[in-house]
Amino acid sequence: MAKQTAEATLEISNLVSDVQSTTTRTGSSIGNIEEIINEVNDLISDIANQVDEQSTTMEEIANNISQISVGVQEVNENVNQSSRAVASITEEIVEVSMSAKNINQNTRDVSESAKELATNSAVLKEIVQRFKV
Repeated sequence: MAKQTAEATLEISNLVSDVQSTTTRTGSSIGNIEEIINEVNDLISDIANQVDEQSTTMEEIANNISQISVGVQEVNENVNQSSRAVASITEEIVEVSMSAKNINQNTRDVSESAKELATNSAVLKEIVQRFKV
């Protein structure tokens, strides 16, 4: 019986040793898992920061696009105003051109009338000279 007790004690001692060894390895594994979890948390934090930065950048891009849109609208308004001004100037040029044509025609008419007057004056002069004694 003493031999059996000694063997049982040895077996229990070996089992306790195995449990202690397993506990040590488990503790070490838990430490490794904790390190991995911390690394994952750091990565998640980095990703969250990068997402925030990207979100800020996207907001800036959206604001820039909005400002560009306002600028394009202003340019379009200026182009429309310029187009209306050009149309108005074109109408005025047409009117000036028509007036110039009328003046040119009137000048020709006056020139013709002046020629007729000169001819009539010469004829009258001749007639008046006939009546002079």
